[in-house]
Amino acid sequence: MSKRFENKVVIVTGGGTGIGRGIARRFGSEGAEVVIAGRRQEPLDAVVNEITSAGGKAWTQICDVRSVDDIQALVDATIARSGHIDILINNAGVPGEGAFLDVSPDYYDHVLGTNLRGAYFTGQRVAKAMVDGGKGGCIINITSIDATAADGPYSAYCTSKAGLVNLTRCMAFELAPHKIRVNSVAPGFTMTEMTSNAVSTEELDYLQNRFDRVPMRRLGTVEECAALVAFLASDEAPYITGENITIDGGLTSNLFIFESLGLMKKAGQ
Repeated sequence: MSKRFENKVVIVTGGGTGIGRGIARRFGSEGAEVVIAGRRQEPLDAVVNEITSAGGKAWTQICDVRSVDDIQALVDATIARSGHIDILINNAGVPGEGAFLDVSPDYYDHVLGTNLRGAYFTGQRVAKAMVDGGKGGCIINITSIDATAADGPYSAYCTSKAGLVNLTRCMAFELAPHKIRVNSVAPGFTMTEMTSNAVSTEELDYLQNRFDRVPMRRLGTVEECAALVAFLASDEAPYITGENITIDGGLTSNLFIFESLGLMKKAGQ
């Protein structure tokens, strides 16, 4: 694989599992020094081991993005150890499941505090370091297809991701004069450890091979998402900023109306 991120320093929040892990591994394989941040040390160490065992460079920093003090400590530690920050991947997030009528203020604050406020202030503190460094940079926020529509009892989650999409645009507008590009990536259904642990073998086979709700008939992979993130962060995308790019196998391109009618007709037979 090419080394297009050689001499670049990349922070990945929530980098110990799932999509964050895949993104960290991708940047590590392309020569970046990867700072993997998260709340739990064990998964962070595991990803560092994966990257360094393959010849890459990576280290960890405990950080709960709900704490601005933790965020600033992450930025300060990166500057002290690596000298600069070139790329930030704002990936840390929580699911936010709960019916609208049942969500408590404390739980709402937990979800929004992680998914939106955390990304806001991580982006702010990293952007300040980029401005001080004078070389510009790139920030990518991980949103979701749930930013644009309802998806069952996940109103707090959907709200947080919708806010993150517009935050991406606001950041792109204000940071462009500093040569900092800001985009977001919106994954659809993606195969992660959480997915595989949550379903049966039969259900997983269906999701992987015959997922009718998705035009491409399968889940996405963390590697496919990581490849898109890496492209947006690279010098191959110098004029792309302020965009929320969906990667969902065509899911949100399909209203599913006629398919649903077909199912209703079969049910009536």
